[in-house]
Amino acid sequence: VFGQSANRITWAGVFVNLALAGFKLAAGVFGQSAAMIADAGHSLSDLLSDGVTLWAVRLSRLPPDSDHPYGHGRFEALGALAIAALLASTAFGFGGHAYHSLTEFSRASAAGMDLATSTPTLLAVAAAVVSILSKEVLYRATAVVGQRLNSQVLIANAWHHRSDAFSSVVALVGIVGALLGQPILDPLAGLCVAGMVAITGLQVGWDSLTQLTDTVDDEAVKRASEIAMNCDGVVSVDQKNVRARRMGSDILVDLRVQISPHVPASGANQIAEAVRWRILESMPAVSEVLVHVVSQPQSCPMMAQLRPAEAIEAEVRSVLRNSLRKELSTVHKVTVHYLNMQPCVEVLVDVDDDLRLADLRQLAHRARTAIEAIEDVARAEVQLYLDAEPDSATDADPNPAGSGGSGDGEGGIDGNPTGRNNATNTIPDEQSRRLIRAMVQPTKREFV
Repeated sequence: VFGQSANRITWAGVFVNLALAGFKLAAGVFGQSAAMIADAGHSLSDLLSDGVTLWAVRLSRLPPDSDHPYGHGRFEALGALAIAALLASTAFGFGGHAYHSLTEFSRASAAGMDLATSTPTLLAVAAAVVSILSKEVLYRATAVVGQRLNSQVLIANAWHHRSDAFSSVVALVGIVGALLGQPILDPLAGLCVAGMVAITGLQVGWDSLTQLTDTVDDEAVKRASEIAMNCDGVVSVDQKNVRARRMGSDILVDLRVQISPHVPASGANQIAEAVRWRILESMPAVSEVLVHVVSQPQSCPMMAQLRPAEAIEAEVRSVLRNSLRKELSTVHKVTVHYLNMQPCVEVLVDVDDDLRLADLRQLAHRARTAIEAIEDVARAEVQLYLDAEPDSATDADPNPAGSGGSGDGEGGIDGNPTGRNNATNTIPDEQSRRLIRAMVQPTKREFV
């Protein structure tokens, strides 16, 4: 769709420029206007701008390849820069011609000479008016397509069409001045138009250079940050690391978001994908989003000096095997988090289902103490997984808490002071196959 619309409006400009060049040349010859003949030459030069536009549009639509992994959108900026150079040369030509005419007029006036030549006819005036109207319509049509497609090269070519309209304005002023006996109006109008075209060329060239040099798109940065902050799971967005750059008509966004340090890798990936797709859906001009997920508000070189999670996990398993070999049957999982630049460990272990609840808590405490004895572990959290079939005594007499035991079961387990059935010393059936979490604050070092 992009290529078809861009090519259609550009080819329309080619045909209009060809028709105008022929019409203005004939009007200049038969209407006795040198200004209109020169303006016909300027219309022919506009074909170069159209050619650059067609070239840039064609290359910018090529898919990414090994040499251009981000695509070929920068060719649009190159095309716009070339058109900016054409606008600058047009302004230089206007200004040089106007300056030369003014100096000639000044010398002739000082010498008392008459610069009047053959008087143009109304045919030349009509040709200038037709040229102004047609080029202004072409400018507006091209600018609308360029803005809709977010195409820098089309917008630049639109301004080049308007520069041709300006040249026709100069020609019209010169023709009217000659008809009124005021030939000085031509160079004065030429100087004004030269300044306008030069300013336009500078603006187009500057926009092209900002894209070629990866200048930040402030509006896209602000919008992407707002969208990311509204996504679930995002704690904050690092404003210093939100980047947006243009690649032709597309925008590429890179940003860094902070999430909770307790979110696992798969959860972090889900948050990153949610941020990515939310930005793509909300910002149609964005073609690619790279989301970097971090758990700390600021990066620190010390993080790179910490031991990797695999090494800490291996040592934790070794410590548990050596210190609690009899009590622990299996170490199911060891998870390492890095909180405030300190490793913290979560462990899931399997134990004998015949142990009392008080014994389980003591076992969890011993496991935590053994893990925190590791030099660089700041905190340990032990989870005991009870995965044994209940015995027949427990099945026969589950002894719920409402029969006299305390709500957490500790009253009947620690020494059986109430003289109840010893079946209360085992874990009831409805409480089997669950996680008991031992959350004891670390004594070795403070952790926040």
